[in-house]
Formats: sequence, C-alpha cells, structure tokens
Amino acid sequence: AVAHAQEPHHPSEKPVIHCHKCGEPCKGEVLRVQARHFHIKCFTCK
Repeated sequence: AVAHAQEPHHPSEKPVIHCHKCGEPCKGEVLRVQARHFHIKCFTCK
C-alpha cells in the first residue's frame, strides 16, 4: 500500500456529496434519486 499525501481526513466528517446536475457540493437539503444526489432547485422533472 502506498500512502498518499492528501488533506488530513477526519472520521467525523461526512463525505462531500455533489449535485449530479450542477456538480456543486450539496449542503442542507439534498434530494436523492437512486444513487444520484441533487440540489432541490436543480432537480426538475422532464
């Protein structure tokens, strides 16, 4: 195994969820559809 020098990871931190549509990190309310996450304002029915 090779150790990579990255940002220190804290176990208490949740992984960052990114919006499947706009790619921005989701904070607050997140809409999950199957395995994808969306901002509520980004998710629109087609």
